[in-house]
Amino acid sequence: MVRFKNRYFLVELCWEQSPPSRAKPMTPKRLVEALRTAIIKYHGQFGLGSIQHTLNCKYLNMATGAAILRCAKDVEEILATTMPLLRRLGDYDCTLRTLSRAGTIASCRKALLSFNRTKLEHLTKALPPIKKAELEMQANIPLPDLS
Repeated sequence: MVRFKNRYFLVELCWEQSPPSRAKPMTPKRLVEALRTAIIKYHGQFGLGSIQHTLNCKYLNMATGAAILRCAKDVEEILATTMPLLRRLGDYDCTLRTLSRAGTIASCRKALLSFNRTKLEHLTKALPPIKKAELEMQANIPLPDLS
C-alpha cells in the first residue's frame, strides 16, 4: 500500500485594514471556501476537481494572522500559484503570504513557532518599558529584550 503524501503551507494573512470583527470572524471553513473560489477562477474545474478533496485548513490563528493549509503533494502547485493571486477573503481585503512549504506538519509547526517568536519580538520592541514590565508581571514570563 502506498502512503498518501501531503504538503503543508504556513501562510500569513495580511489584512488591508483591520482583521475581521467578532461579528463575522474568519473561520477555517471560510478560508478554504475562499481558496476554492479562487482555484475555480484561476485553474477552472480541473483545478478544483484535483484539489477539492485534499484541501484543508489545519490551523488558523486570527491574533497572529497565521494559518496552516494541507493539500496533496501532486497538486501543491495549484494551491501555491493560487494563494498569491487571492485578494479577498469573504468581505475583507486580504492577501496571503506563503512563509513555509513543508512535507510534514511537524516541520510546519517549527516554522510557525519561529514566525510567532518574530512577531512577538516585533510587537514588544514598540512597547514602552513600563507597559512591558506590566505585561511580564501578568504573564509571569520575561519578554525578549531587544535593546
